[in-house]
This record gives sequence, C-alpha cells and structure tokens, in this order.
Amino acid sequence: MQRKLLALRYYLHSVITLVEQEWTKREPTNYDAFLALAEGGRFDRIHLLTFNYDTFLDASLARHLSTQLAPNAFQHQHCSLIHCHGSLNWAYEVLSPLGDLVGKAANEVCDRIVSAEQLELGPLTMLSSNANPPNGFGKLLVPAIAIPVEPKSRFVCPREHIDAIAGDLSRITKVVIVGWKGSEESVRQLLLGLPTSVRGLVVSGSEEESNRIIADLKLPGTFVAATGGFTRSLYLTNEIQQFVES
Repeated sequence: MQRKLLALRYYLHSVITLVEQEWTKREPTNYDAFLALAEGGRFDRIHLLTFNYDTFLDASLARHLSTQLAPNAFQHQHCSLIHCHGSLNWAYEVLSPLGDLVGKAANEVCDRIVSAEQLELGPLTMLSSNANPPNGFGKLLVPAIAIPVEPKSRFVCPREHIDAIAGDLSRITKVVIVGWKGSEESVRQLLLGLPTSVRGLVVSGSEEESNRIIADLKLPGTFVAATGGFTRSLYLTNEIQQFVES
C-alpha cells in the first residue's frame, strides 16, 4: 500500500503540473479579483490558507504584489500564503542510497524510488520552480503533497508557516472560507483559536451547503452563508465585497 501511495504522489504531481502549465496562460483569475478586495488597505495583515497543491494562488499573489515570490517566501509585507497540504514545488529529499540515477529518465527514477525496500526521506524542502520531482539539482525527490485518500489529520508544510498563523489568531477580525468542507480536523483545531468576536463568510456551492459547513465547523465567532459559489459571490451578488468592506 505504501508503494502505491508513493506512486500516487508522483502521478498527482505530474498531472497537476501539466494542468497548471496550461491554465497559467489564462489570467486574470478569481484569485486576482479576491486579492484586490482583500489587499485594499483595510487590514493590517492577511493570511491566505489553501488546501490545493497547485500554485495558482502563488501566481496571483505575485501578480498583485508586482514581484516574483520565491517558493520559500511565504510571507511578504503584511501577507502570508500557506499551503496546508503541500505544494507542487515542495519535496522530500531521498536519503536512501539507490545507486547512480543521474541522467536517467524520470519514469525510471520514479520506479526505482517507489520499488525501494526501505526509503529514508529528509525534511520537507521548498524548491525553486525549475527543480521538480523526481530529480532536482542532483537530488532524488518525493513530492511533498498529501494524498487525497488519506485522512488529512496533519499539516504538510513547514512548522513556521502554521506558527505564523497561530500567533496571529487572536488578532483576526474577519474570515472568508471558500470551498472548504471542513473535513481537515487539523485546520479546524487551529481555527478554534479564533476570537469570539470574529466575523466569517462561508462560500460553497449553495447557501444550504454553506450553512451545513458552518454547523459542522462549530468555530468561534459569527459566520454567515453566501447564497452561491465563489464566482457568483465574487462577481454577481458582490457578497464577498460587501462582507470585506463592512
């Protein structure tokens, strides 16, 4: 089973990378519109949490800040971006000796890593954009992404990323939750540290779905449900803008 899960990490990384390369040609995105609202000078600090492995939000943030963020620069001025379940440009270095694989095809390297009897991995490393698993600057790499079929009971990101949010929880005044079903207990436990004065907006597929999520999360503060999904709430009903500006 562990070998299958390891192979799945490589498969997911490959597929999402190909999709991202195609979609990066299409901009702006909903992220750009949302960041324009959130970064409108209304807040001292903004924390962005994503459960996605792709770097669409990273790219939108880089466009909005008019600078290219390094993969390990999760904080910029008064804005933080945290990938809770890993990212395409994060990986674990393979420390186990697997023989000379320099110059070998990616699929051959993956096969050797996946079929290894014992596999010792180093700490999570944030890579430059041109160093993708399974090879990167002469190192063997395993994608640092959580497997969707596994219970996501822990974070797959550097500890300092979570600490940056935890240290600011008591100062947070507003929360916008988009498309999160609340199944990640590690994140829910983190957000239980929000102050009771916090106000929140939950955006899901429908108002009924959003209300169900609110009931399941049982977070401190006062949360209300949007009447529709992200695009509708962002452009058609302007519910997100009204909430941010209120």
